[in-house]
Amino acid sequence: MRYQPSPGAPRRAKLAGATPTSPSWEVLSLVSSYLEPKTLARASCVSRAWQSTMSSDDVWQPICSAHYPSLSDLKLTDPSVPYHRLYAISYTAAKRRLIVPPKPHLSLDNLVFAINISALCPKKTNKNRPILNIAKAVSEVSLGHPEVFKLDIIDVNAEFPASTFEGVERVKVMWNVMLKDWKAVFTMIECEGKLSSDDYGREGWFSQELPMPGCCSVADASKNAGVVADLKLVVPSDRGSCKMTLGMMSIQKWSYVSVDYASSYLQYFLAPEM
Repeated sequence: MRYQPSPGAPRRAKLAGATPTSPSWEVLSLVSSYLEPKTLARASCVSRAWQSTMSSDDVWQPICSAHYPSLSDLKLTDPSVPYHRLYAISYTAAKRRLIVPPKPHLSLDNLVFAINISALCPKKTNKNRPILNIAKAVSEVSLGHPEVFKLDIIDVNAEFPASTFEGVERVKVMWNVMLKDWKAVFTMIECEGKLSSDDYGREGWFSQELPMPGCCSVADASKNAGVVADLKLVVPSDRGSCKMTLGMMSIQKWSYVSVDYASSYLQYFLAPEM
């Protein structure tokens, strides 16, 4: 007797060896709303259909708005930019902000501060009278705080007594920073100003905005955008110890910058090859 296969056998055999069909786009869309961003990115690589569904703005708009609400508004600037792209660049930018910048190679101990102060004489004389000329290695200067770039020089009048400032109203101030081996110099302050008087003595506060270095050259530059060099001179009326304070301040925060920032900044101008 000859064997006769049942009518449904070919169909069952075909189904048994058939390749599973892909889920419909409706199912993919429903599932995608429950996936994390990394899973969505991986799933979009499966096929063109998956890529189209997993990368749609309907899926990524709430994710982008939840994680990076301010940057998600960039869609208004250019509607053609997909939300998954906005999320990707926002995620990269956020990770980059967490990277700790490297320590500067230039040590403050390798620097010398030179300060020159002259009395401004009448224009007809065309000659200023030198009052104070000092050069101090940073190792000789006192840091007010070990992590803040604010330095105090005391006993200035050991070489230049307070009496040399008597009768002086306007002065020219220069503050230069040099490498110890005199290979480079950078001018922090070159300006003119007035000495004010009160019952305690004479005081002058001088500042000058500094140029910003090239892009990404200074550690944490975004937090200190806009800096000024700052010099304060105090001459007491009792002819005691004069005091000079030097520093670099952030315009944005109006506070002294960190030692690492100042070192990186000066390294850029004094020793860029480091």
